Amino acid sequence: MDATVTEEVRQSARVPRVIQLWRFWLTLAWHDWRRRFRRSLLGAAWLFVSFGLFIAVKILIFGVLSAESMAFFSVWLSTGFLIWTFVQANLVEGCNVFITSARWIKGADLPYGIYVLQSVTRSLIQLILSGLVIVIVLILFPPPDIWMALTSLLALPVLIVNGIWSQLLLGTICARFRDLIHLTQTATRLLFFLTPILWVPESFGEYGRYADYNPFTHVIALFRDPLIYGTFPVDSWLIVLGITAGGSALSAYVFTRNKHRIFYWV
Repeated sequence: MDATVTEEVRQSARVPRVIQLWRFWLTLAWHDWRRRFRRSLLGAAWLFVSFGLFIAVKILIFGVLSAESMAFFSVWLSTGFLIWTFVQANLVEGCNVFITSARWIKGADLPYGIYVLQSVTRSLIQLILSGLVIVIVLILFPPPDIWMALTSLLALPVLIVNGIWSQLLLGTICARFRDLIHLTQTATRLLFFLTPILWVPESFGEYGRYADYNPFTHVIALFRDPLIYGTFPVDSWLIVLGITAGGSALSAYVFTRNKHRIFYWV
């Protein structure tokens, strides 16, 4: 009996504390959403409604201007904007992830990773609820290959990992250099228009190829290409996986070097 208990203790000791506390940061994330929609009749369903209305208006306005068919452009814009919303949320909220958690950091002995996972989970909930709009769009305009379309779901864990390392990196740096918060917010606004969401690169002829130099183009392609073209974007996967590996390593290095200073910076 004692040997069994000892072995269980040893196994739990090998698991990072931030993983052991998964119920805690999941509860915090869900509490954030409940607090946001408190006393609201529709509650979190407002995410679905607002995203759906926004997409519908964008399709009606920019779909007329686009040279592509309405079916193609509807899937193009809705899927692109869905992924961009998740990416943007992680970039913007990542800058403040430790600053907004200052009271917890100063008042509780908890791993800093909890606040990052709480924030990423909050963005993931938004992604899932908004993603219900994409289901409706795909019912109206079915993908060319249903089995290939399912591979778009493989992009989800990659998006989550990139959200974690980007929030950990930006949260650490922005806790020290607050101007980077405003710089990131400005940059994301500009990158939205430079990323093929409202426009299709093929419509710009040879200039459209410059979209490939934008890493966010490939992040969106992981999810969008199987749904629109019925193809698996191998080149985009290689690029995004390379970014994920490099970003994770950089984030781990910066956070490890400065995690003891965050307490004083916030």
